[in-house]
Amino acid sequence: ATMGEGWTAAHTNPAQPAMEDAAEIGWAFAVTAPFAVVDQERQPEDEMYRAVLPTPVSGWSLGANIPLSFLWKDHLAVGFSGYFPSTTTIHARTYDPITPYFYLYETQIDHYDISAAISVKLFDWLAGGVGMRVGAGQRGKVHVEVDPLRQRLTGQSVDTEQYPIASPTAGLLVGPIPVPFVDAVKLRGAFVYKEAVFFPVVLPATVFVDGIDVEAALDIRTVANYSPRTLTGGLSIDVLDQVQVGVDVQYAFWSEAPPPWVTMHTNLDGESLRQLGLEDSLDVPSPAQDRIPATSGFVNTLSVRVGVEWKLLDDRIALRTGYALRPTMDPDQTTGTNLIDCTTHSVGLGAAVHVPAKWLGLAKPIIFEVGDQLQIFQPRSVKKRDSTDPVGPWRASGAANHLQVGLRYHF
Repeated sequence: ATMGEGWTAAHTNPAQPAMEDAAEIGWAFAVTAPFAVVDQERQPEDEMYRAVLPTPVSGWSLGANIPLSFLWKDHLAVGFSGYFPSTTTIHARTYDPITPYFYLYETQIDHYDISAAISVKLFDWLAGGVGMRVGAGQRGKVHVEVDPLRQRLTGQSVDTEQYPIASPTAGLLVGPIPVPFVDAVKLRGAFVYKEAVFFPVVLPATVFVDGIDVEAALDIRTVANYSPRTLTGGLSIDVLDQVQVGVDVQYAFWSEAPPPWVTMHTNLDGESLRQLGLEDSLDVPSPAQDRIPATSGFVNTLSVRVGVEWKLLDDRIALRTGYALRPTMDPDQTTGTNLIDCTTHSVGLGAAVHVPAKWLGLAKPIIFEVGDQLQIFQPRSVKKRDSTDPVGPWRASGAANHLQVGLRYHF
């Protein structure tokens, strides 16, 4: 994946666009269907204590690599790629800390993800690039004035906006480099850095009560769709320009993630409360009663991906397969919180077929692609320290199937 070939290069490796021999556009549609199971030893009556299972999501992707020949022929190019959910622009969701739910499948899939990159080919075997991932945040304020004696609202307003957020990316590509004394074998290497990207939500609200001169200020915040800072290195071997075997290793800085829950603080103030000496006594939550942990408690992870591509019939057909291991970043939660994440084993199969398109007036064939990845959740059990814990012990397992179809065209 760190080689970043094709129209998704801006997302996978910003160094790749300049290594492409022509402009390319691509489109794909994907469906992810989770099949998760959470067995709780007790069945709580309160819905807040029951596990929430992830639901299917779908989206489409669009991308392009464009050589900037008018600036520096065969050396400079830009790339763009983006993923867009089918049913929404961006979905920010978080649950109460006590509610069991699959963290990654609730917070990382159903939102747009746009990447842009510019790359330079310094030599036939060396290219570098920089880029950005574009996300968004939500901020605003709500103001309400209440007259309880007349039972009416005397003032009400909402001012909110979604604003762009960009996080940098960088990449390096080396190769293909022939292996000494083995002409049929070539090596490629890659390195990719991505900064964290996320969707912050800040919605303060103010409620003023006429007559008794009391104002309640609610500070509501959360961070959704968090993707951690990552360092990825890759190595691939090309044999006879027909078989490519690649290995990626990715280190993810999950320990930097903020708490993935809603934080809300209520401050009550006003002349009436100050006269009674209660201006600080009614603030919620008090420092001793805050249910939100100060940190996420996540740990850094090291993931491994292995892939093979075999080209047949003069490159008109390509067959692909691969395996990936993603360790969980979520330690056992024995009290207070119930985020669910399992170590995941993924197995994928795919194919690409070149189809002549002269009947469409196109000089080159259209490449149709299909891929399917089965993500298997390694079973995980969590015991609770307190026998009266309202959620109780649970065991999580399951799988998710990711199916994608698409096409691309080289100009």
